[in-house]
Amino acid sequence: MKALEVPLLAYQEQLQIRTLEGQKQIFDPVRRKWLVLQAEEWLRQLWIQYLQAEKAYPFSKMQVEKGLAVYGQKQRTDLLLFDKESRPSVLFELKAPRQALNELVLDQIMRYNSSLQMPYLIISNGRQNYGFVWNGKLKAYEVLREIPFYAEN
Repeated sequence: MKALEVPLLAYQEQLQIRTLEGQKQIFDPVRRKWLVLQAEEWLRQLWIQYLQAEKAYPFSKMQVEKGLAVYGQKQRTDLLLFDKESRPSVLFELKAPRQALNELVLDQIMRYNSSLQMPYLIISNGRQNYGFVWNGKLKAYEVLREIPFYAEN
């Protein structure tokens, strides 16, 4: 499977990180608050910066940790992007860089998407990034070559 080439580390300098009372924190411009700096949050913030700078998604069209019910269980999505008509469009499942992207991660995003029905799915651990796009004619997901720009979505 072909990975998405996304220069996430190029956006490290855009991240706002501070230490408060001995605790490292990172600023989330979508939620407009400081959060504990953890590997998955660091990756999420790199994606947010990349999507805003390179793909022109406004922060207002991003949603972080949205709650949803999957087969009766409460879950949370890592990152959602909305199109120009404010319809959910791109679903992200993010993992810490040390965590492998495997069939379990793919199963997880597919389960979440069973409720959301998003046309684009992306899984990432920062080292590897894979995307999928729904092909309505084939009724199946295909490998995504490039993340859509906000204006195209």
